[in-house]
Amino acid sequence: MPPPGVIHAVKCWPEFFEAILDGRKTFDARVNDRPFQEGDYLLLSEFDPVNYQNGGRGYTGRECKVEITYIGRCLPGLPRHIVVMSIVRTEPPAEL
Repeated sequence: MPPPGVIHAVKCWPEFFEAILDGRKTFDARVNDRPFQEGDYLLLSEFDPVNYQNGGRGYTGRECKVEITYIGRCLPGLPRHIVVMSIVRTEPPAEL
């Protein structure tokens, strides 16, 4: 198990990215494909799937770092491979 404080670089779609930036979204649901731990960080890179499908790069260049403060695993009604994490923004986003 890696030590707390690991930074996980992940994609984040624009509507979710904006909601995290303005404080409306304080959780993130993800496939549990990494050793996520409380105290780790997510480096969210805004990714626009529509732009990508239309031949663009997809990434907008904006990033935001959040801390994982709680992880819900094996939650009723969700597949076992999905975790829901409470998150707190730790720094302002990098602008274009």
